[in-house]
Amino acid sequence: MTDMETEGYEWMKGALRFVCELGLKLVLLVLLANIIRTVFSLGVDDSDASGWSRSGFRVMKDSKTGVEYLSDGKGGLIRRAENPALPINGHILKK
Repeated sequence: MTDMETEGYEWMKGALRFVCELGLKLVLLVLLANIIRTVFSLGVDDSDASGWSRSGFRVMKDSKTGVEYLSDGKGGLIRRAENPALPINGHILKK
């Protein structure tokens, strides 16, 4: 091998090592951030049981009627039925 080939080989080896180390650090950082988010229940709303048991839904509230809906983020809405006394329009039934 010539000196130029050896220099190019060493440069490429160093660049590959740098990219691999950077990728590994990025993966570890994302993993650590997800563990912290899960342990401290960050980003959890009241439709989730805990940070470890996420429903995947987002709670949305109709500002006019006050009725809450669960959204899956793909266009589907489900009326949230926490109180069986609430009909679809959101008004409490009188006995």
